[in-house]
Amino acid sequence: QTTLAVADLVHLEVVVDTILTDNVKGDFMEAGVFRGGACIMLRGLLAAKRDVHRRVYVADSFAGIPPPRRAIEDVSTGKVLDPELDPTFDWVDRFVAGEDLVRYNFRRYGLLDDRVRFLRGFFNESLPPVFGSTSTERPVTINNAPTLALLRIDADAYDGVLDALEGAYHRLSPGGFVIIDDWHLGGARAAVHAFRRRFSIKGPIRSSPSDLVLTCSTDLTAVASCATGRALLAQSKAYTVTVLPHVAYWRKGWDEPGP
Repeated sequence: QTTLAVADLVHLEVVVDTILTDNVKGDFMEAGVFRGGACIMLRGLLAAKRDVHRRVYVADSFAGIPPPRRAIEDVSTGKVLDPELDPTFDWVDRFVAGEDLVRYNFRRYGLLDDRVRFLRGFFNESLPPVFGSTSTERPVTINNAPTLALLRIDADAYDGVLDALEGAYHRLSPGGFVIIDDWHLGGARAAVHAFRRRFSIKGPIRSSPSDLVLTCSTDLTAVASCATGRALLAQSKAYTVTVLPHVAYWRKGWDEPGP
């Protein structure tokens, strides 16, 4: 039910453990679930760790990656690029998996219950009615919107990643985690950098290659020390990443505005 590597699944469990240990308030959400594997694991982890309150939001179009609709803001060059330059533009495989299939996969593991909430539709349409939105095109405020502790985004394309961040990041508790799958894709990276610049997010972006996931903690200093001799780290005042990792993540600063 998942295309994630074992290391990505291990990293996901490490993140969940950190959230529970630090008592970060909020639910979990994945935006872009494909067949539901990561969401199923999240619900399973909550069950295994006897958490009886948190919900898992399963957000997807269930119709695959949509065609690009808006220009790409390239923070590194200051240029605005044509939507067709998104790497996903000409993909034949749009990663389509229907909602019925995802529900069936949850049921196979006995994990489909009222704490699994499905949000069907493209993120710019499905997330604002639930969480609100910080989109400059259509900002939305929702009273008493759910709070999140984990936002995992596997949307591949510029639009999807930016829509998910605009539709959910403002509901992420300080100390919560954002995980970006397919960081190696230019559209996903461009969306993250554009969003972070708009909101002056300075917390480091970290990578999760297998050797770091399996041997390093989530503390930045420990990661840098552990990575010595294993991965080339590119550092600046704003972020720390390895060269084109598949998955990247950051932790929302304790001093950032919360829900």
